[in-house]
Amino acid sequence: MKKLTALILVSMVAFMCAANTGAAAAEIMTAADAIAAVNKDVSPLPPEVANLPTYEAELWVQLADDPSIPAEGPCFDKDGNLYVTTISKGLIYKVTPEKKVSLAYENTATKTTSCAFHKDGRLFIVGTDNNIMYQNKDGSFTKIETRSANGKPDNINDLIFDSNGNLYVTDSDGTAANPVGGVYRFNADFTECVAVIENLAMPNGICLSPDEKVLWVTESGRNALLRAQLNKDGVSLTMFDGLCYAFYGTGAPGGTDGVRTDSAGYVYDAIQLHGRILIFSPTGVPVANVLIPGREEGKYLGVANVTIKPDTNEGYVVAGGGAGKGPSVFKFTTLNKALTPFSHQ
Repeated sequence: MKKLTALILVSMVAFMCAANTGAAAAEIMTAADAIAAVNKDVSPLPPEVANLPTYEAELWVQLADDPSIPAEGPCFDKDGNLYVTTISKGLIYKVTPEKKVSLAYENTATKTTSCAFHKDGRLFIVGTDNNIMYQNKDGSFTKIETRSANGKPDNINDLIFDSNGNLYVTDSDGTAANPVGGVYRFNADFTECVAVIENLAMPNGICLSPDEKVLWVTESGRNALLRAQLNKDGVSLTMFDGLCYAFYGTGAPGGTDGVRTDSAGYVYDAIQLHGRILIFSPTGVPVANVLIPGREEGKYLGVANVTIKPDTNEGYVVAGGGAGKGPSVFKFTTLNKALTPFSHQ
């Protein structure tokens, strides 16, 4: 991992030096060659990240044959089993370390957008039909009242526990023209819900820095990555650098989606409908790309979310199939080991 991180840093320095000396001038080619180069890739890398160090993930397991089934919200339990949600289908897949696939949950009347384990073993599931529920030891589910902050949140997309058991969620309402979404935090016993960030355009993925002083949020309605500096109360934002746009992406539709941080604070952002992951430094600077095989042919472009297996450098990204392929999980090497989630504390 140290070699991989060093390679990325050396490549970044080389690219910046080339740019400053004018050595990175565009190649002049014939019209025919230019047209062929454009047409060979249905999902080209945007210019702002095209020269970053880039490596590929590998197919780990296919969850189903049906290409209409999306894949979302991955998380690991303490036994190393991976759980993957399916948004509108009401399914949650369970994948053992031996890659045996089964259904852990099936209820087509609900939406299962993302999931996370509590450290007491309960599986929490959120959905854009205004659901937060958890599974009891007897297999039954308990639903939590969500609209406790002036009717919000009412369109829950993703979730993250902090080390004290408080739960942050994204309310993915809104557009760039009508930003009414936000980020909300439930306290550990779910007796209180308060707004952390409001007036967002479809906030989507969410994660915390290792010291829990920074909240990272993807704003899909603006194809952007937000950095929120939290005060000690975990709710209010600091005065000077409380909220800023760390990154704006190029290309639509699709863009910034699910995010995770590693133990060193690097941020891994799944780029929906582009078949790739963009890795950011702890300060929000793009440093590397991870590509999904087949993306240049239009396969597996629906990259929705990412997680890192606890105590390892193994990243897992979920992708809808497309082009006749069913939803699948891809595996890649992360720059640093996983940040220990609340479920494993």
